[in-house]
Amino acid sequence: MVEQKSGAQISVKAFIQAVVVLFILMMVAGILTRVIPAGQYARITDNGRQVIDPNSFTFIQQPNYPIWRWFTAPVEVLWSADGATVIAIILFILLVGSAFAVMDKSGILKAVISRLVHAFGGKKYTLLLIIMLFFMCLGAFFGIFEETIPLVPIMIALSYYLGWDSLVGLGMSILAVNVGFSTAIFNPFTIGVAQKLAGLPLFSGAWPRAVLFVVVYGILATFLTLYARKIDRKPEASPVYKEDQAERANMAHTRWMTPLRRTRACSGQ
Repeated sequence: MVEQKSGAQISVKAFIQAVVVLFILMMVAGILTRVIPAGQYARITDNGRQVIDPNSFTFIQQPNYPIWRWFTAPVEVLWSADGATVIAIILFILLVGSAFAVMDKSGILKAVISRLVHAFGGKKYTLLLIIMLFFMCLGAFFGIFEETIPLVPIMIALSYYLGWDSLVGLGMSILAVNVGFSTAIFNPFTIGVAQKLAGLPLFSGAWPRAVLFVVVYGILATFLTLYARKIDRKPEASPVYKEDQAERANMAHTRWMTPLRRTRACSGQ
């Protein structure tokens, strides 16, 4: 029996492609420093905070950065004026990602999902809405996105055993956290950084963002529920039906999916 590897696996090819893309972006950014005219705005104090004067733009001398700094820029940012913020973000992502990986490897996440399926019994659409809300909150309140990758295979497996396809699993996990990140309420990486640059009180104006979050959650919940019901009625309607058949067969041999399969059978789903 072959045990399924923990979390999502990144192939060497995918890693090389990511490195190439980042390298190209760095080169393009460096070239643009030579092409785009340099300019700046003046800052003024308004009601005790510094803001940009929209009528103060002036062109300045083009900075002549040596080409070797195009390669060292990702490192130089660590000791810039905002270096502490960058380091804090890196450490946060590292710690949260490590925590998810440890919980996944130890089986805690799988046990929690198994308990949830057993607790909700036949109310699988309620479970869908709760999981989707959980992932949206991870993005909206904590700025978590890539760190949820270890959870994606688990959500896809859960979707299979609730009678849906892999797209529902992706929808209630990576799509939900992406939408939550985009409709952030207290996201420290988008709202926090932007408000700091703008000189605004940290996380001020949260109520309009909360309303937007609720509205977008309702739209996503409606879309995903309608799609899941469609797959319930006719599994062959799934765009990935053939691919999922092979993946279901693979997952049927993994030990950690046995509790989910047994729970689903007992609940009559």
